[in-house]
Amino acid sequence: MIKILNSILLAFVLFSISGKAQTGSGYSFTHFNLSNGFPAQYVYGMECDSIGNMWAITDKGLMCYNGHSGKFFDIKSKDTTLAKGRPYALYIDKRGDLWIGFVAPYVTHFNPKTGKATQYYHNPNDAGSFPDAMVSMFYEDSQGRFWIGTWGGGLCQLDLSTKKFKRYKSEHGNFSTLQSTNAVSITEDIDGSLIIGTWEGDGFENFLTILILKQKNFLFQHG
Repeated sequence: MIKILNSILLAFVLFSISGKAQTGSGYSFTHFNLSNGFPAQYVYGMECDSIGNMWAITDKGLMCYNGHSGKFFDIKSKDTTLAKGRPYALYIDKRGDLWIGFVAPYVTHFNPKTGKATQYYHNPNDAGSFPDAMVSMFYEDSQGRFWIGTWGGGLCQLDLSTKKFKRYKSEHGNFSTLQSTNAVSITEDIDGSLIIGTWEGDGFENFLTILILKQKNFLFQHG
């Protein structure tokens, strides 16, 4: 429900910055919809890149809004079809590449400079593949390590050189592991440790987890 509400709000913000109507405060708005250039009905996530392009994951796939031309572009990969399915999470890394997570257990890495898309799928016979879970969020830390939080698969780290995933064990009651398979938020503290928010739902004990990367230990705070 939270994600659905976020999707509605994102769609409203996208439309509100887009035809032009003058308000009493002097602001102007350009409204985009299916009749005048916006090619989708639903927006599930948006990110702005370093050169001002606004990227959006929608019910019609990946879109890019170019503020200079005032147009939306439906993005197609040059050499690999972008994964089909219901997108859920969008992230732009430090290189300007896009990462798209889906409700189904796979991830798309898209390089907008080359148009190349790489898919990462779950393989039950490969422990180094993406877990059988839905992406909740992406995070690149200060050391360039790439993390993915999931619904149902906990926390995992992608080695960008080997393209293999390291999955961090989740076992409720074992305080040397994450306490939930639902890692829904990730950030980094001043010491370079990861802070991971997990959620089991209303009425359950939820945790804020600190992962000290130098020691590879988990410390727990209850929240």
